[in-house]
Amino acid sequence: MALNQKAIKVLGKVFEAGFTDEKSIAAMTMDDILAIQGITIADIGIINELQKSIKANKVISFFGGVYLSSHSSNDTAPFHAWRCNSLSEIYAAEGQAGLDREIVCMLYEYAQLRGSHKSLDRYRYAIESPAAHAIYKKYTDQIDDKYEQMDEADKDSVWYKPTEKAKEYRAFEREMRNKMYAEIAERCGEYDRKHKNRDLER
Repeated sequence: MALNQKAIKVLGKVFEAGFTDEKSIAAMTMDDILAIQGITIADIGIINELQKSIKANKVISFFGGVYLSSHSSNDTAPFHAWRCNSLSEIYAAEGQAGLDREIVCMLYEYAQLRGSHKSLDRYRYAIESPAAHAIYKKYTDQIDDKYEQMDEADKDSVWYKPTEKAKEYRAFEREMRNKMYAEIAERCGEYDRKHKNRDLER
């Protein structure tokens, strides 16, 4: 069994013991760990490494990639956790900023946030903030202006056998959307800084 699968099983034991967020897990003492039902020596080592990863802000690296809990809107299957290879690759190449940008892109284009897990709060903050609405309007206005500058024939061909002008428009639209998602995703860092300052004040 790969380390990340073992770590996920151990994390389940930790959650069942009542340690359900990063702050409480990082603060666990050896007495807390030994009191967990069914704990093994190997589990203790994994928990210790997890605590180090939390303090170093490298939890995703510890688990070996980016995991999502999701289900399709087309069926009634329950939510399930799975490793998202594309997001894992982006995180490995670009870090948290790249991951935040891609998740914001997903939320604007086809995905929705569900549940109340604290890891979702920073994305809700980012996409629901007044700043995000202003950023969205700024870029979509530019996209709309570019579209209106085309002739009717070019407009009609945007999604089917595009003309050169239509191809230029599509490239421009993707560039603007990528910039928009990156700028909105910066609000995630803003959320992190605000909450870090609140924790320090306590």
